[in-house]
Amino acid sequence: MAGRYRSEDRSSDFNHDFTQLPVAERPNTKRCSQIAEEALARKHWLFDPKERQWYSPEELNEQYGRVGKGAEELLQRLQSRDPLEGIIAGHKKIETLRIMVEEFSVRVAKYFRKKVR
Repeated sequence: MAGRYRSEDRSSDFNHDFTQLPVAERPNTKRCSQIAEEALARKHWLFDPKERQWYSPEELNEQYGRVGKGAEELLQRLQSRDPLEGIIAGHKKIETLRIMVEEFSVRVAKYFRKKVR
């Protein structure tokens, strides 16, 4: 038959069911929701130390709850933490940077006072 480039006997190779896997077979969905539920129960948020990113339990489910594959690495490295730890750490970092900028400003001012004389 003209225009035929695959034989009938090979058609069975293409009879796959490409529908989405059942929820029970999607490990990331279940794992993500479990992580979020545990954090919510503890009144924690989830921290990704690699990306230095915080997620509320709801944000985690919204962004990664339906991901079938590809989020395994993220889900493994997430840490359930009190978000106040992040706020305190952020304020300490800001204070450290403020001191560094202040010290640098003094050095620059002294340098140019000496150079101008």
